[in-house]
Amino acid sequence: MHHTTAMMNTAAFVLFVISTLFLEVSTLSAAAPWQSFLSSLLPSAQSQGDAKTVEARARAELKQQLYQVCRNNYGKSNAQIRNTIESVIDELVTLNPTINTATSPLLMKEWDLEWTTEKEINFFLQNKLSNKITQTLSNGVLENYIPFVRGGGFGVTGEIRPAAPADKSNNGCRTEFVFKNAKLDLGKWGIYNFPPVGEGWFDTIYLDYELRIDSNSRNDILICSAK
Repeated sequence: MHHTTAMMNTAAFVLFVISTLFLEVSTLSAAAPWQSFLSSLLPSAQSQGDAKTVEARARAELKQQLYQVCRNNYGKSNAQIRNTIESVIDELVTLNPTINTATSPLLMKEWDLEWTTEKEINFFLQNKLSNKITQTLSNGVLENYIPFVRGGGFGVTGEIRPAAPADKSNNGCRTEFVFKNAKLDLGKWGIYNFPPVGEGWFDTIYLDYELRIDSNSRNDILICSAK
């Protein structure tokens, strides 16, 4: 009888120890209520990284789509082409990685034209007078240059500055310009200077290290790639 009681007491003790250990392990493995609450508020680093990867992939795909449409229609613009390009731009603008584009250092460089609605520029391309057009922005100066296929070229220079901070409507993307000089180089037939030819503004609605998209005061679109 005493042996039986001892065995029962031993078994009860073993069960108590096992139950206690199991309870402690379960308690340690379960997240405290405040931890669960914070986890629900703060996205994990992995989820943030995944979102950035998805965004970067979408941006890259849209950029390639835009480049393709622009290059297939270089020097050409009509309502259908513009609508196609604007539909891509509308998506790309939502993924613009640069804020305050008018004061961004990324804007200040030499750019090659990919596509535009500007009739004056497309005139040179459509008539095979030029096959490449550049725009350079640097130190408060803008220069548009259209080199001619047979030598010489046509250039316009002007002054640029970011729109006044008081103008909140453009979200820091507006640059104002005033043209100061135009020069026509006809090679052996001479160089001719013209007086100032206008002023206005352009909004850089998308900007990264290699692509720039502008809309301007004439309701034209300019798409450029970094040189």
